[in-house]
Amino acid sequence: PAERKPLTAELKHAMVKLRNEDPAHWTVSRLAKKFDVPSQVVLMLAPSPKWRREEIQRQADQEWEKLGYKKRLIRINRLRRRLLW
Repeated sequence: PAERKPLTAELKHAMVKLRNEDPAHWTVSRLAKKFDVPSQVVLMLAPSPKWRREEIQRQADQEWEKLGYKKRLIRINRLRRRLLW
């Protein structure tokens, strides 16, 4: 594999800045490709802003509310089975 250059403070700051400006566009995978680092590094250095996490949670809650009884039951049972792995 090609050697990766260590991230400088400037690059770290740029990564955090991009992530905070537009987290919908600058996703973890996109930042990882741009800066040539593993996605875990991006998650540690530039986590998603709190407002973005809340927005994603609200969208997930809205999707959950749209589901009918059977679909909800199926998803709950799937989660229960997954916990047994």
